[in-house]
Amino acid sequence: MRRHLILSAIWAVAVAIFALLMSLTPIAERLENQYALGLLYGLRPQVERAPGAAVVAIDRKTLEWLRDDSDTEGKGPLLSCLPPGVKEKLAEVRGPGSIPRSVHGCALAELKRLGFKAAIFDILFMVPGAKDDDEEFARALKSNLATGILVGFERSMVRDGVSEVLVERELEPIDLFRTSAATTGAFLLPRPGGPVYGYWPRVAGFPETKSLPEEALFLIGSPLYAALSTSIASPALRYFWLYGPPGTIETISLRDLLRRDVDPSIPALAPSSIAFIGASDPSSTNYPDSFPTFIRGGSDADLSGVELAATAFLNLLHGDTVRRLPLLETTLLILAFAAAVGFLARFNPTYAILSAIPIGLLYVAFAAWLFARAHLFMPVATPVFILLPAAFVAAIFMRYRLARSLIMRLAPAPVARRRLGLMTEERSKAVSDEATVIFFDLIGSTKIAEKLAPLDFSVLLNSYHDTITKVVEAHGGFINAYSGDGVMAAFTRIDAGADHALRACRSSIRVVREMRRFNAANAGKSIPPLHLRVGINSGTVAEGEIGAANRFNFSVVGDVVNLASRLEQLGKVLFAGENDIILLGHRTRQLAGDNGLKFADCGLQEIRGRDKAEQVHRLLVADA
Repeated sequence: MRRHLILSAIWAVAVAIFALLMSLTPIAERLENQYALGLLYGLRPQVERAPGAAVVAIDRKTLEWLRDDSDTEGKGPLLSCLPPGVKEKLAEVRGPGSIPRSVHGCALAELKRLGFKAAIFDILFMVPGAKDDDEEFARALKSNLATGILVGFERSMVRDGVSEVLVERELEPIDLFRTSAATTGAFLLPRPGGPVYGYWPRVAGFPETKSLPEEALFLIGSPLYAALSTSIASPALRYFWLYGPPGTIETISLRDLLRRDVDPSIPALAPSSIAFIGASDPSSTNYPDSFPTFIRGGSDADLSGVELAATAFLNLLHGDTVRRLPLLETTLLILAFAAAVGFLARFNPTYAILSAIPIGLLYVAFAAWLFARAHLFMPVATPVFILLPAAFVAAIFMRYRLARSLIMRLAPAPVARRRLGLMTEERSKAVSDEATVIFFDLIGSTKIAEKLAPLDFSVLLNSYHDTITKVVEAHGGFINAYSGDGVMAAFTRIDAGADHALRACRSSIRVVREMRRFNAANAGKSIPPLHLRVGINSGTVAEGEIGAANRFNFSVVGDVVNLASRLEQLGKVLFAGENDIILLGHRTRQLAGDNGLKFADCGLQEIRGRDKAEQVHRLLVADA
């Protein structure tokens, strides 16, 4: 018992050290920001909309309205505001960036009329436009509201002869607008490859560039501005406290603003609010300048950049910014949690298995409560996503040695189920069975590997293998072997049934069509198109554990397998330069029948390495 306690304590220390090191890795940080934070938002109850900001949305209906010359009455206020030379350009509007700038000046005048005191443009004005158009907008910037405009950043790779350097360049507004506006600021969002969860209030290398949400505080004369300007000197990420899906913050369509058709409640909130102007459409998906977040709209729309800027401003105004647990407290919490879980998993695996889920649920519930009540972001990924599953698996591993020894043996799914059902480690004998065997080969894989980085090629191969595996298994077959870009699949009578040949043919067609869909979806990208050669043959095979006595290796062998492989290779000879070739032996053709399939007779062919010639057929694949 004492030895057991000592070993459990040592295991607890080891798990705690592992957890601490794991929590410091980029993987753990990504899990926290991309998944744990998403879980906390998913568990958070609905929150009240914070007052103090309104979004003026350049949405689809605004773009359509500006182009439409039939609504002369509704456009009256706008047309009377615009310079004469700009009115004709409205018909050329195609996107948010093509709107004449004097239209934005008219929007400022309308906001002033409603009672707004300040406005922020989440729009880059770094390229000069028509002179009269720019001058009119500059006059509006000076004469209407206190206005802030966006400073952008561009990243580019610069070569110095022997190396490459990532250079970040500031994209300032043109001088006419910069000197006319009350302030400028940046709003830099990370691109994590998933939901956006925060922004950088400062940009490394640009100490004089201020944050646009902070400058909004300056425009409204908030005393918070001075404190923030002196307390933030580093480019540490600031988390959003999201108030809800797109449209949660009071939103005014630019069309309705220019038509003077806004909601009657707007004049009442205008004096205490700042307007954020930018591309936004809460009812549309894939709209320009939209970002995935943890909260999406009913139409699956993402939050727009201007809504995120308004959110960041409201977070500062109301003190709603999400806070991470300090480093010391985070470290102590992870060490204590890991030590307790590790000790329990080693000392009493059964209790660990039974308590893992309740412990995880209680921890997540407490973290979600703190997040909702105090905006405190506790570590969740390392304790719940990593430690508890690891402890659960470790407990099963320690408690069930026989299950582990069976699970560790790689085998096709139907074979594994039969093997586990035997509940014995004795070697099973090979049996004779009727089967159809398929060999898939990726055409031009050597050239593809030459063009792609090794990691990118491995990702492509994994996607290719996943596609084939899912299709084959969905049709009742299993994957017998992977060999680089080659895949061997089998449809046995035992597992697939008497129509194994028909299933094999249909699965081959489906795989080819899936690859064509993949190619179409990635057309124009750096991913090369994928095309196949396929060989199919049917007959009697031996299936079972074939290999050394002390190793498990399930396989399907026989002349049928060899001929299927030769048929795949024959496609290169008979149809050189063609893609997506499926050749099958005569027995497969007989067993498959017509059944909606289309074949072409390739005649009697000599097969390399075999004495007998084979009647070969080509299975034709039409686009789905």
